[in-house]
Amino acid sequence: MAKFLAKSARFIGRFYTWFIYISVASVTAMTALQVSLRFIPGVKLYGTAELITLSAIWMYFLGMGYVSYRNKHITADVLSWLLPEDSMVAKYLGLMGSFLGILVCLFYGYLAWEFMVMVAVMKQQTTDIGFPRIWLVSSVGVGFLVMGFFAIYHFVRELRALRRFQQGRAR
Repeated sequence: MAKFLAKSARFIGRFYTWFIYISVASVTAMTALQVSLRFIPGVKLYGTAELITLSAIWMYFLGMGYVSYRNKHITADVLSWLLPEDSMVAKYLGLMGSFLGILVCLFYGYLAWEFMVMVAVMKQQTTDIGFPRIWLVSSVGVGFLVMGFFAIYHFVRELRALRRFQQGRAR
């Protein structure tokens, strides 16, 4: 199970790395194109603002998963600064923080799911291009789903490290 989880995390992490590179480049190119076309009288490329918004929002929410994959998200771990890294209390505090991260992902993932269902039922569309608004809103749910996956992955890793630490101290 742990090997499968690690391989899945590595695969998704690599996908995220390339996704971030490609999406940053595409948002930059689309923004440059949109701004450049403003200086040509009579030329308007309809829908570029919506495509930029769609790409940027997906990039942002999928970026949550990437940051979770790298385990570089913002944390408030002031207590861990006060304790030595190899203390049992610090390890349990880290484990508790990871567990709270899972709970937060579940809570906001549920809210994102409810929001996605509401938007899907309303069948809203964007104004310029007319693509379904669920494409935009679903980025929130997918972002929290992937972030939750990596929260579980890091929790399992910390739990295994704590067990090894306890076994090492028992000897």
